[in-house]
Amino acid sequence: MAAEIERRWPVLYLSNDELTELGIPTSELWRVVRFEVSNKGWISWLHENEWRCPEDFTLPKTIQAVFVRHTKQAQRLTKAIALLWAGIDRAEY
Repeated sequence: MAAEIERRWPVLYLSNDELTELGIPTSELWRVVRFEVSNKGWISWLHENEWRCPEDFTLPKTIQAVFVRHTKQAQRLTKAIALLWAGIDRAEY
């Protein structure tokens, strides 16, 4: 897994003009996400904070991390996992 993490890079948020101006090589286009600002509106994926890998990789078979919005969700998730490990169907609880 460590070697797979080392092959990740953040995406490049670029407009079509910037892509041309910077001369991004074809081999790096997998990193580019379109970012355009105009009078007609925006195309922006900046909120994604995306990272990419140039090739396929194997995902772990077990959960490594979970993101939740607030502590109440974390508490509910912790309880649900504990019930699951105890063999209790959450619908019965």
